[in-house]
Amino acid sequence: MAAIAFFAVWSVLSNLFCALLIFTLAPFRLGDSVEIIESADKPGVKGRVLAINLFYTTLEDQGSDSPGALVQVPNSLFFQKAVRRWRNGTFPTSRNYEI
Repeated sequence: MAAIAFFAVWSVLSNLFCALLIFTLAPFRLGDSVEIIESADKPGVKGRVLAINLFYTTLEDQGSDSPGALVQVPNSLFFQKAVRRWRNGTFPTSRNYEI
């Protein structure tokens, strides 16, 4: 019974601890644009950070499917996946590579 209760509370504790890490380490801030990278073949969630609370970080979706929608991402996901960050809330529009 205790194992079941521990498993049920684990995700809540994980998000609380990750919120504490986000507040202290500041891997991103309000107004920054972030992208959570899923894998090479699947696009991840990307958007501008509007709010950070104890369980979720709220992003304004800047993807192609539904621009302007609000997406709530569990805080623990930012420590499980790779994250790209752009300051000032703007994504690059073009990439210039030099060889």
